Amino acid sequence: MKDNSLIEFLKIESFLENYARFFFFQRVNSSLSERRHNSLTGSRF
Repeated sequence: MKDNSLIEFLKIESFLENYARFFFFQRVNSSLSERRHNSLTGSRF
C-alpha cells in the first residue's frame, strides 16, 4: 500500500514537472518570436 501511494505521488510530481517545463518553454518561445517580430517590423519602418 505504501509503495503504491509513493508511485502515484511520483507520477503526479513528474506530470507537474513536465507541465511546468512545457509552460515555461511556451512562454520563452512566444516572447522570443514576439521580440523577433518587433525587431523585423521596427527595421522595416
